[in-house]
Amino acid sequence: MKRLSLAVFTLAAVAGAADAVVVNPRGQGQALIFPYYTTAAGNSSVLTLTNQSPQAKIVRLRWAEGENGRTAAQLDVYLGEYDSWTAALFERGRGEAPGLLTTDRSCTNPAIATSTTLPQLPDGRRYLPLGPAITDDAGSDEPQRLREGYVEALELASIRRTTPTYYAIVPGADGPRDCAAVLAASTPPSGYWISEPLRDLANPTGGLSGEVSVVDVASGVVFAAAAVALDDYRSDPLDRPRGTLASVALNGALGGPPSLLAHALNDPAARIARARMLVGGETLSLSYPAPERAVDAVSAVLTATELFGTYEETPALGAHTSFVLTYPTRPLYTDPAQSGAAQPLAPFTSAFAGVRAPAEADGIGFVVYDRDARMLRFLIPGPGCGFPCPPLLPAVRLPGTAVEVLALGATPDPLLGTRLPGDIGFQHNDGGRYVPDGAGHLRLILQQSLSSTTPALSRPSLEGRRLSGLPVVGLRLTNYVNANAAPGLLANYSSALPMTAALRCVDEAGQACAP
Repeated sequence: MKRLSLAVFTLAAVAGAADAVVVNPRGQGQALIFPYYTTAAGNSSVLTLTNQSPQAKIVRLRWAEGENGRTAAQLDVYLGEYDSWTAALFERGRGEAPGLLTTDRSCTNPAIATSTTLPQLPDGRRYLPLGPAITDDAGSDEPQRLREGYVEALELASIRRTTPTYYAIVPGADGPRDCAAVLAASTPPSGYWISEPLRDLANPTGGLSGEVSVVDVASGVVFAAAAVALDDYRSDPLDRPRGTLASVALNGALGGPPSLLAHALNDPAARIARARMLVGGETLSLSYPAPERAVDAVSAVLTATELFGTYEETPALGAHTSFVLTYPTRPLYTDPAQSGAAQPLAPFTSAFAGVRAPAEADGIGFVVYDRDARMLRFLIPGPGCGFPCPPLLPAVRLPGTAVEVLALGATPDPLLGTRLPGDIGFQHNDGGRYVPDGAGHLRLILQQSLSSTTPALSRPSLEGRRLSGLPVVGLRLTNYVNANAAPGLLANYSSALPMTAALRCVDEAGQACAP
């Protein structure tokens, strides 16, 4: 009996250890974060969601605006096995929110392509306007606020084979998709999901991937980036093989904050969400109570103590680099309406106060290196500076929003037309700036803001461990303009690559965490 008990305990421990939110470097997972979308400055944004698994799924998508992560649009997509869904965000003109357009035949709720009530383009295609405008926080209340942000995707559940729901969403020998039947299942009072929300459904099994492309057709510029994939976002150690039970499946209204990243769960019996990441070459596992602090598991796997990204600023090459910093969980710590707390929660030290101008914005430290590792950490004094000039504190001034776009140099970002700009080296007292030239790499130091004596440390896990830095997804965008590609031909060469990160962890005594 003792031997059997030990075996059961060991199996349970192994199963528990295997279930934790993790960033999947292979790009597939149960939840996805598309780091940026924009329709400003002549851009459109094309999103592709793919189910790489042999199980059909319900996937919820949420477009979150970039100031405070409020919902700009939300819909459910029903994907068959190995199915894809594509949509585009496009600009509708000044004073109007962007429109979401799809001609994909996968079923959605609400319906877009087959709708008879949504507005139409001149060619008859239907689209979903983003919105309405947001008027109940410190941010702007203009529709233009919805022009840039990020997108969350969450696998709510897998769909069991040979069920009515499965046959409705997968075309086959029985005929085309029956999207009307899927919509009817969610329609009160008689829809079967109203009384049985998990009918025909099972736990998530993962295998989602995605990409987003920011496209400027007129300029011939495309920035394409893969979505960050979170695996084991919702799991049950008793669900073996995955998708046998429906213990952590979701459907319908989720409750709680609007973010899809606030619902991590890795042990429904113990009400625990876990996170697993590499720190100093060692695997670290952290646990948090769920659902009240489930978002901390997601923040943990996204936290960076420092961010790094290469840049190219060479006028002769027409080269320019921008850095997009997306904090998808930030609103759940800094917006009282989403956090439920009157004060900002760690690791953030400031509440959302709208888009802060550089003179009022918080700052973080930075170092710029050239390609020979020489530090170029200095600022050019502003006009009127006498001799000797007072030392200028190098700082990146950031607007304190869910998305921040940082352009090197003294001019606003020319690639994205952002309304959420950061400023490198801004000094409100004399206007000093750092103006880069050539190529090198930027190091952003996130563990403490320059206006606060409080370090940026996460709330402690159940093990008493805290991560240093902020939960962020960094993206580096670089464009080269070739004015002499051919007689009369101008060419653009663009790339979008993830920034790299370093992470540190401390225990209750302030010492480095042991694995």
